[in-house]
Amino acid sequence: MFKKVLVVSDDPETFTTATGEPISVDAMAEWEDQKTLDSMVTSWSRTGLDVEMLTLNEHFLARFCATAHADTLVHSLAEGWGTLSREAWIPSLCELKGVAWLGSSPFGLTACMDKDLVAAICRTLQVPSPQGIFVTNESDYQNFDLSKLGHHHFIKPNGEGSGMGIGPESLRSIDNPLSPKQLKNLLRDYPNGVRVEEALPGVEFTTALVGSDPEFLPIAQIRVPDGIYGIAHKRKDEMTEEVLFPTLSNSQTSQLEEWSRKLWNRFELKDFCRFDWKCNRQGEPHLIDINPLAGLSPHYSVLPLMWKKKGRSHSSLLATLARSAWEKVGSRSLCYGSLRLQATRSPNL
Repeated sequence: MFKKVLVVSDDPETFTTATGEPISVDAMAEWEDQKTLDSMVTSWSRTGLDVEMLTLNEHFLARFCATAHADTLVHSLAEGWGTLSREAWIPSLCELKGVAWLGSSPFGLTACMDKDLVAAICRTLQVPSPQGIFVTNESDYQNFDLSKLGHHHFIKPNGEGSGMGIGPESLRSIDNPLSPKQLKNLLRDYPNGVRVEEALPGVEFTTALVGSDPEFLPIAQIRVPDGIYGIAHKRKDEMTEEVLFPTLSNSQTSQLEEWSRKLWNRFELKDFCRFDWKCNRQGEPHLIDINPLAGLSPHYSVLPLMWKKKGRSHSSLLATLARSAWEKVGSRSLCYGSLRLQATRSPNL
């Protein structure tokens, strides 16, 4: 097994825009706080691995190349900012370096970031998802017959997570559509486009798969005061979401598990993933998001709560993920980096 885990995090202290100005708080919504980073070190230490922290700053590439070896597991908490491929940055480096990482492939991480692409693949897999359109300019929105989505529709950034760009103003209607100025500002802030889809008024569930032979965790329900699970409810200093564990029928549970596994297989997901669902007026779940880099904070992340529901510790979750990630060692995904680019290889692997 691995000897060391290299935990990579974003660096909010030094990250600025090209003009030298700090980026918005919204852009850093996915980044972990120091409390979580400290807890990650503690939990990983309990698995018996040595732990080293790296931040995604100007020294990162040099330090990564010097410290990531064949007996190292890389655990990326780095969500990045600004591109659809940002969650794949560290796994891509791992492939090139020939070292294993925790989580899915660069392909899976990038594909799942594109909500409109996910919705299209859902249709081919016969997994329910909201009807909608992809909008990149004013005419896309103005020329579309919004009544096809029902009286109300919901607008969200196509390539963001953690509720970024989502709030009460995201719920619109035929009588109250976005104005041209509002849409212009939204596309300025989120240049990867926005998805306009039917508004689903029902309850919100989340499912998760974990491990090399993926285990289906207890289904959680997310409840927030205003019914719109946006950035206001995901602030790490004041989480207002409520995580419940409802009793669902066997048929409902089986259906959600079947759909989750279909998506897991199609997107070639690995180690862990969370899937978010919202119900329509008839109580039928629709896939609204896939989170292959779901939060693993023991303080506020939902997936560890789902794991804890089974009476297991946070360190046992990380140990399970490490065992799953071990299957990457010697696999085709690391072949190029391991055989062609590494100057030395560990005799133990």
